[in-house]
Amino acid sequence: MKKSMWVICLVIFLSIPKVSFGDQITIIYDNEILAGSKMKTGWGFSAIIEREDFVVMLDTGLDEKIFAHNLRISGYKPADIDVVVISHWHPDHTGGLKYLMDANPNLIAYVPVSIAHHPPKDTRYIVLKGKKDLPHGVVVLQTTAVDSEKSGVEDELSVAVKTVKGSAVVHGCAHSELRDILKNVKKVFPGKIYMSMGGMRYLNKTEEEMRVIAKDLKEIGLEKIGPAHCAVGPASTKIFNESFGQDVFFAGLAAEIPLPPE
Repeated sequence: MKKSMWVICLVIFLSIPKVSFGDQITIIYDNEILAGSKMKTGWGFSAIIEREDFVVMLDTGLDEKIFAHNLRISGYKPADIDVVVISHWHPDHTGGLKYLMDANPNLIAYVPVSIAHHPPKDTRYIVLKGKKDLPHGVVVLQTTAVDSEKSGVEDELSVAVKTVKGSAVVHGCAHSELRDILKNVKKVFPGKIYMSMGGMRYLNKTEEEMRVIAKDLKEIGLEKIGPAHCAVGPASTKIFNESFGQDVFFAGLAAEIPLPPE
């Protein structure tokens, strides 16, 4: 009788569908937090992109315990993640990766070419060159970093999602330079870029530099911007608010950003 009950419980557990919050992007690791959230801040970045029944994670923050805590608070479980994408191999973007891969044996990880300097032994890690088309208009894109000698980052992966309002782009640090990333996205999804969010390496830029950057982003066709992680500095905040106004949105920890339909 006890054995039969155990089998029944196991079957029930395995048949539980994965969580779904609809089409949205959820930030689960950042140093800026939405008021009232029970998540914990930390330097680094991680975002969950959900489209239909397909869930992609970009990066895994710095601290494994904070990452695991925030993932749990978000309502997602490791088993809910279909694909994890690592933008680049800096520790503030890979801290929770081992935990995630250990907790989900079916998980596939797309990693940049520069990870070849530290090749994981796990065959579930796939080095990506160019682009990878995923379900429901989700694409992983490789771009070449512009500061490779300084940062040690040779290339970087970002995630773009096709929507009826234009593409939505999520990036880790933009070592490839945000303007170049968005130009690369437009080769895949021509037309307007509805929104771009994540790290941008604009933390220490001057106002003069930021005015040029904001003007270029507008000319590329970017409509809404969500600075996070290494993007939020005094000059970038001021100039983005001046240039984008109400189209600047919070993309820090615990933010839930709706995705327009495909």
